[in-house]
Amino acid sequence: MMEYAEAKVVRMQKPSSTFAKWTALICGFCLVWLFILVVAPLFQKIEMVKTLSAYVEETGIDAGALYYTEVEEAAMAELGSRGTMEYPPTGPVK
Repeated sequence: MMEYAEAKVVRMQKPSSTFAKWTALICGFCLVWLFILVVAPLFQKIEMVKTLSAYVEETGIDAGALYYTEVEEAAMAELGSRGTMEYPPTGPVK
């Protein structure tokens, strides 16, 4: 009786056809496109993002740069983070 019940189990397999792979790739591209052209511009309506983008434009920061080597604020932030990593805060001494 148990063998009959086990024989009826249907195993779900992932589609391995070329069509399914191409469909997944196209869906992925569509999701990226949707994020870039629809979702990301909606962030500009958030007040905090407006303030940050205005500051970036006023100070002339190249937001497309990989690492802000020419911005004084970045240099100060790097020094602060290095100092924190080398000399971590320990709290009040007892």
